[in-house]
Amino acid sequence: MKGGMIMKTTRKSGWVLLTLVVALCVATITTFTWAAEPKPGGTLRIGVRVQQELNMDVRYLHTVTTVPAADMVYDRLFNWGDKGFAGLIPNIATGYETKDNRVWTIKLRSGVKFHNGREMTAQDVKTNFDWRITTPKGWKPVKHMDLLQGMSKVEVVDKYTVRVTFDKPFSSFMRNLAWVIRGIVPPEEVEKHGDGLPLIRAAQDHIRLSR
Repeated sequence: MKGGMIMKTTRKSGWVLLTLVVALCVATITTFTWAAEPKPGGTLRIGVRVQQELNMDVRYLHTVTTVPAADMVYDRLFNWGDKGFAGLIPNIATGYETKDNRVWTIKLRSGVKFHNGREMTAQDVKTNFDWRITTPKGWKPVKHMDLLQGMSKVEVVDKYTVRVTFDKPFSSFMRNLAWVIRGIVPPEEVEKHGDGLPLIRAAQDHIRLSR
C-alpha cells in the first residue's frame, strides 16, 4: 500500500513537471512572437565614434566617422559593395550606363518617397546634382564639390532618368558619386529650412525623422 502511494505521488509529480515545462515553452514562444511584431512610434538613438557634426544635413557630411550614422538615416543612389567602390550596389538608383565616360545616364527607382510624403523624381536628383556644380546664393559650398569637378550639366530625360555630362571623360564618376552624394533631399525642404534642415530624405521605407 505504501509502495502504491509512492508510485502515485511520483506519477503526479511527473505530470506537474511536464505541465510546467509545456507552459514555460508556450510562454516563451508567445513572448518571442510579441517581441517580433513591429510597433509604430518610439525613439531611434544613433551612436557614432566621435562628435563631429552639429546636424546631419546630407549636403555637409564630410568626415569618415559620419558614415555609420549617416547610412542609417540617408539612402544613397548607389551603395558600396563587398569590394567597396569596385562593386557598387544600386539603391534608389537602379543602374547606369555610359559609352564614353563623359555622358552618364542614371536610372532611378520608381515609388521612392521623401519623408514629407512626396515621390522622388529625376528633377529632385538633378537639383541635388546642380548644387555640386554651382553653389546657390547665400549657401556655404556643399561638401566634396571637388570630387565631381568637371561636371558641367545635368538633364532630366524623363521622370526616372537623369543624364550627367562632364567636360571630359571622367571614369571615376560612379565611384566618387557613392561617396559624395550621401542622399537625395527634397529641394523644397532645403528652401524652407535652410541650414536648419531636419532629417528628411528619400527612402524606400517610411520612417519619419526630425530634429
